[in-house]
Amino acid sequence: MEISLTSECANFVAEQVAKGKYTSESSIINEALQLLKTQNEKEIALKKAVSEGYEEYLAGKAEEVDTEGLMEEIIRKKQQR
Repeated sequence: MEISLTSECANFVAEQVAKGKYTSESSIINEALQLLKTQNEKEIALKKAVSEGYEEYLAGKAEEVDTEGLMEEIIRKKQQR
């Protein structure tokens, strides 16, 4: 497989390899593609969750949420770390 990169991307790849952060140009491209794949999978999961939540709302199964209380709980748990 051959790919073409913009000069800006090609320079970035070369810099990362030269700095020793990656062993080869292929390794940086592979990691970038893995990150993109993971991001896409998370996006699909989020869209599915939103869709399911919306369907529950339309079916009258949604529960009212105390958003202020929820935020306070999140902040409290974060501060306990």
